[in-house]
Amino acid sequence: MPATPKTARREIPHDLRVTLVVMRYWFNLSYGDIAQKLGLRENSVASTYRRITARARDPTVFKELLIAVDNLERSGRPRKIEDGSRRMEAERDLNLEPANHPSSALESFSNTDGSIRGTNHSSHSL
Repeated sequence: MPATPKTARREIPHDLRVTLVVMRYWFNLSYGDIAQKLGLRENSVASTYRRITARARDPTVFKELLIAVDNLERSGRPRKIEDGSRRMEAERDLNLEPANHPSSALESFSNTDGSIRGTNHSSHSL
């Protein structure tokens, strides 16, 4: 792995995105002026502002633009496995009784000594 990255691409921090929106919306500065003042590339400023306005419900309302700055989610497929708290909430919503829970099914198949009941497959002949 090289010591320095091959590309100069970096995520624009949240506070700079908010500043960008304020400068463009309230002060009506051009992308070039904003880029010069924030030390970013003009193309980065323009694409970031366009992305924010595209995700805002109403891009003419300043508050909606700020909400869109906070809700920039990553693209791609959502996580397949939910985190534990969501899974626990889902189980609570389904009202799973301990008897209906999959882990309790194993207890019903076990003997009193803790071994699993079943047939001895080694005694069967083919």
